[in-house]
Amino acid sequence: MTLGRGGGYSYVPTGAYGARQILATPIQSVLFFAGEATVTASNPATVHGAIESGIRAAQEILQR
Repeated sequence: MTLGRGGGYSYVPTGAYGARQILATPIQSVLFFAGEATVTASNPATVHGAIESGIRAAQEILQR
């Protein structure tokens, strides 16, 4: 059996400026989002961004 290796990343298509911030918005202070697609400040579409977004989401949870 052969396992495919691949990866993915997010990008902002034309006309979707601000989409990352919308994706990062918690829902009713119950559901919090992280992942490279939710990075708004530093490293979108990278592993670093994914890690940073996890830290951001954890901080949001702790502040609630």
